[in-house]
Amino acid sequence: MWLRLISRLKNRLLIFLNGDKQHGLQRGDLLIYSRAFYSTGHVAVVLKVDEEKQRLYLGEQNFDNNIWQGDYARDIPYIRRENEIWVLDPYLIGWKRVISQ
Repeated sequence: MWLRLISRLKNRLLIFLNGDKQHGLQRGDLLIYSRAFYSTGHVAVVLKVDEEKQRLYLGEQNFDNNIWQGDYARDIPYIRRENEIWVLDPYLIGWKRVISQ
């Protein structure tokens, strides 16, 4: 049963590397961090994308063990350069998006 569930989930995830040329970030995307981040890796959920300020607002646990001061854990900048989207976070590999069928 679990194998079928995992297989179905894998087929429903889109994967984008930091610097992607075609797909912007969306609410609900999962940011994926490398193991270089505290030797464990990390995952954060995009709660809001502010196109005007070019900032992402994230929901996450165990990042610096800080309590959320509002509706998000922290915000990070991103830039668009020559149609590429770069999240300015040194440990970020990219992001994943669940697609609905």
